[in-house]
Parts: sequence; structure tokens; C-alpha cells
Amino acid sequence: MDLSFNDLHGVIPRELGQLQDLNILFLNDNELFGPIPEELVNCLSLVALNLSFNKLSGDIPTTKSFTRFTAESYRGNKGLCGKKIGIFVIHTALLQVT
Repeated sequence: MDLSFNDLHGVIPRELGQLQDLNILFLNDNELFGPIPEELVNCLSLVALNLSFNKLSGDIPTTKSFTRFTAESYRGNKGLCGKKIGIFVIHTALLQVT
């Protein structure tokens, strides 16, 4: 599902996690905000993900299905943190690992 560059606003719908046969999810270059829904870890067939250049925040899921995606999938989201992109939130302070 490629919905990139569509000027989408709002949160990523949790219901996308019900699409268990979803192979590709490109939501890059929109105006999406909020966390990455935990329900997306149910998309076990997902082989390509691009959430870059939105306004997403919170932790990047660390489940096995999300380990295949590189930091490029998340770039341009200043509020995201996690091992995958080397940015962690510790006691509300931002720490970048280089």
C-alpha cells in the first residue's frame, strides 16, 4: 500500500494491523503524527516500510517483524526514538548514540 506524498493528516490507523497479508506500507512524506501503532507488528508479511518525513513520535516497535527495517524507514521524524535510529529518551532528556 503506497500512500506516500498524499498530504495525509492524523495518526496512523491501528486497523492497519489487521491487514496480515500487507507486504508494503509506504506512508512517507505526509503529515502523520503520534506513535507508530503497536498493532502494526501483526503485519507479519510486511517486507517494506517507509514512515519517513512525518511528525511521528514515541518508540519504534522492537518486535521481530520490525527488525528488518533500517533507520531510513523512520528518518525525518524528530519525535521518534529507539535503538534502530540510535536515539533514546532517558528521563525526558534526549541522548543520541553515535
